[in-house]
Amino acid sequence: MRDRRSHPRFVLGRMRGCKLHAAREVIVEETDQAGLVVISDLHLPVEEGVTLDVVGGGHAGTVDATVVESSAVVCDGTIGYRLRLQRR
Repeated sequence: MRDRRSHPRFVLGRMRGCKLHAAREVIVEETDQAGLVVISDLHLPVEEGVTLDVVGGGHAGTVDATVVESSAVVCDGTIGYRLRLQRR
């Protein structure tokens, strides 16, 4: 039953720039006008751009930031990562 079709069933389009959005929970340790410090279970490289949807304390908002520092920490008996984020 090979080669029975005279035309392809589908055609892959060209990829133009794409982004992957993966929701992760973080613990916010500190915040100020310049940025935030969060604890995450996911390591992110320095200069990686992130978007945080922050909800808590009666407030909700979105923060666009860049990772400026990343270090491993132990949090509740597991390895986590302290990320210092600078607002964009």
